Amino acid sequence: MFPAFGLYTHIRANRIRSVVLIVALALLVYVLTFAGALFAESLGSGAPLDVLLARAAHDLVVAAPVVTLGTAVWVLIAYQFHQRLIDIVTGSKPVTRDEEPGSTTCSKTCASRAALRCRAWRSWIAPFSTPTRPASIRANIPSRSRAVSSMRSTTRR
Repeated sequence: MFPAFGLYTHIRANRIRSVVLIVALALLVYVLTFAGALFAESLGSGAPLDVLLARAAHDLVVAAPVVTLGTAVWVLIAYQFHQRLIDIVTGSKPVTRDEEPGSTTCSKTCASRAALRCRAWRSWIAPFSTPTRPASIRANIPSRSRAVSSMRSTTRR
């Protein structure tokens, strides 16, 4: 959708995508409400299509505040539930600066490099401290300094 080159542009692109998805959800709920109103109007009478469409549009206007409020509550509950679900699955827990000084320092350093303001910081620690790759695989991967020095030695020949 939008190209992202750095941390800030990734954050901005994710925010824009999130807003687009929430607006699309609201529009989908309005369309479904109109479809339900049209279906309900068609069951009640044998009126022509233009009359049914006008009645369904009126029903949509009447139901719009309730539908908007319901969608907003749905999004808020879903956000809270999904955040807790992610916390449970990853096994993360909130920590303080005293408990994990390295974590908060690292997150603030990364944020300041990306020109973000430090607002309310919430650091997370996963209880799974094992690396994602086995030690045998990690041992075969050269470090960046060894890779750079080996590239320099091959280019000078």
